[in-house]
Amino acid sequence: MNTLRGSSHYLWDVSKPLGQGATSMVYKGRNKSSGEEVAVKVFSRAAQMRPHEVQMREFDVMRKLAHRNIVPLLDAEEEQGTGNKVIVMQLTEHGSLFNVLEEPHNAYGLPEEEFLIVLEHVTCGVKYMREHGIIHRDIKPGNILRYIGEDGRSVYKLTDFGSAKQVQDEEEPFMSLYGTEEYLHPDMYEKALLRAPDKKHFTSKVDLWSLGVTFFHVATGELPFKPFGGRNNREKMFEITTRKESGVIMGVQHIEMGPIQWSKELPGYCRLSAGLKLLITPVFARLLESNPKYTWNFDDFFDHVANIIKKRVIHVFCPHTWTCLKVYIDAENNLTNLQELIAKQTDIQSTSQLLIFDGQLLKDCVQPLLPVCNYPEGITETNPIFCFDRDLKDTPLFPPPPIREFPKTKASSYAEDYKAAKACSATGCYMEKEVEWYSIKQDLVRRSVQVYIHELYHECSHLADYNKFRSKNCDNLTQWKETFLQMFQHELRMIKVLTDTQDSDIGALLLELNQFYEECVRDVNETSRKITELSYEVENELKRLQDDHLNKKILKKKWNDSVGCSSKDRCVQKVHVIVTQILKTKQQFGEDRRKTGATFNDEQIHKYEKHRLFENCIKIESLFSDHCQTKAKEQFQQFHVWYRQSWEIRYKSEQIEKLLLKLAELLENFVRSLSQMCLKYKGDFERCITRIEASLTRQERHQHPPSPLMQRSVSETMMGSAGSRDELKRMRNILIRSVLQGLHDNQKVAGDLQQELHSQSEDLSQLFSSL
Repeated sequence: MNTLRGSSHYLWDVSKPLGQGATSMVYKGRNKSSGEEVAVKVFSRAAQMRPHEVQMREFDVMRKLAHRNIVPLLDAEEEQGTGNKVIVMQLTEHGSLFNVLEEPHNAYGLPEEEFLIVLEHVTCGVKYMREHGIIHRDIKPGNILRYIGEDGRSVYKLTDFGSAKQVQDEEEPFMSLYGTEEYLHPDMYEKALLRAPDKKHFTSKVDLWSLGVTFFHVATGELPFKPFGGRNNREKMFEITTRKESGVIMGVQHIEMGPIQWSKELPGYCRLSAGLKLLITPVFARLLESNPKYTWNFDDFFDHVANIIKKRVIHVFCPHTWTCLKVYIDAENNLTNLQELIAKQTDIQSTSQLLIFDGQLLKDCVQPLLPVCNYPEGITETNPIFCFDRDLKDTPLFPPPPIREFPKTKASSYAEDYKAAKACSATGCYMEKEVEWYSIKQDLVRRSVQVYIHELYHECSHLADYNKFRSKNCDNLTQWKETFLQMFQHELRMIKVLTDTQDSDIGALLLELNQFYEECVRDVNETSRKITELSYEVENELKRLQDDHLNKKILKKKWNDSVGCSSKDRCVQKVHVIVTQILKTKQQFGEDRRKTGATFNDEQIHKYEKHRLFENCIKIESLFSDHCQTKAKEQFQQFHVWYRQSWEIRYKSEQIEKLLLKLAELLENFVRSLSQMCLKYKGDFERCITRIEASLTRQERHQHPPSPLMQRSVSETMMGSAGSRDELKRMRNILIRSVLQGLHDNQKVAGDLQQELHSQSEDLSQLFSSL
């Protein structure tokens, strides 16, 4: 029998369908001229009986649409011999999104990266349709095809526009019924399946509900609303979707006539990270909303999805809670925003977080105010930022794995056996991923210990280096202090030599300078004493820390890297072998259920495979629970014991750091105070010198005799000789001029000292901030 069919330019084989719809079949075909592989959608005879405008609707819609996330129309022809309409489209070898979700590895939802691709691509396709005034009305995983792009990543495209409709705006009403019941908006569900008599109108927002169900299905592998009995229990299905509270995104009835279990959160077995759940759960809540009062419009939906897609993901590992975090953050946010988002996913407040990346504090790797878009690209799941808690808390419970159990009852027919094998395959694949994560997390715990030790020792070394600089700084300050006081005292002696007791202004200045000098001596000596005492305390604490902990490398000795699973255990490889055997059994059972008759040997082989299926399930449970989980718990407990000891060392180093900060602040204040003293000293002495020079000028003009002190000084200078009065006067003036020149020279020295003190103050401030 010839199974080839064709149109003017295409051929296809009807014995090899790619998919089937309510009114059509899709086959793999080829272009007669170029040989290009295509997908040919052939409409059934029943479809030909529809009104002509209905038949042409899909053609017309597809001709208007040209977008990366919409399956392109290549041609529209008629089948030779039958005249049936055919649509020629781009071919995919990877099936629909529904086929992807049917794979055992995706039974509990797609991996996070793939989920985000679906979210982005489907949303982009819908947005493009909305811009052209078209609604789909049958959005579901089966109508979303998967392609592989040139970069190897998935590309998802909307298809099947037989239900599509042109509308002027999203509030334009219509009454026609289209769609698939599990994905139908409750209003359409009531009218289509419960035969409600009212003439209710619908709007394009019905697509939003379908998108919500589709994305929930992609995230969890299951539908959000499930009555007991599935499709057959339509009254309960309608009740679940219409009577749920606002914000509820899941409602399941597990037993007949039983209660409905509601949830505003995604199920625990959902593979999405906690960071993405925080963002996507509100989206589900607004899409899966039957109350028009709380329903989003399309623009709200598009904006929220765009906001999620453009965020950057920062990978963080917290060994305290044994959690791998994915922090979704806006590219323009900084370190403070990152810490706030980490606090939302952990119980570690921003001020208590110690973030380490590549062996050093994160704040030293990146500028705290720098946007995260400039952070290193090397922050990955296997090379994350490690988050430690500065506060010492009680050891938390080891986090329980969100594992679903293998089927316990053994089926009694080929069809039921296949169903059980399918469930075992799904759970086995999920367990395989958990074993992989357990292996990754245990390696990350080991790395977290190493980076913590490295950073802590580096921090202690930094404190020691700072203390050396501080000690040298103290010596310089002591020398400058002595220089200043000696210069001050020397200046006072020189001023006293030149002072005229008959000049009350100079006498008052001299008295003021004496008082200022006494205050300077008292203040600098008191501050010097405090600095010396604090320096001695810092030296002792640093030496004790190095002798008791750092030199003995206690932290390295206290940690045992062999605790927990290691690569030698080959747990990941072992579970992979078992899962591969389960998948083979599932494939065998799939073939068995399609057989029309089974021989005795077939039944015996089936029984053997059935026994091996459940044996393999037991093996996985034992490998995970008795080995991987037990080993991980041992390592988890060891980490918290070890961290308590490391926390004590860090606490001591932080106490030393506080002492150094206090000392730095004291030194900075001392430098500032000494600089102010020097400035006041310069100003007061300049005034005093100016006053003496003025007094000298007056004396020379009026021939006033010098002061007794000056006379004595001059007499001593002339060694008691009895020269003339003019010679005595000349010698006195020379001495005065010499002393004044010395005072001016000292003022320059004082200015240089002030500059040195100012520079020292800046160095101290910079070092103070580095701590």
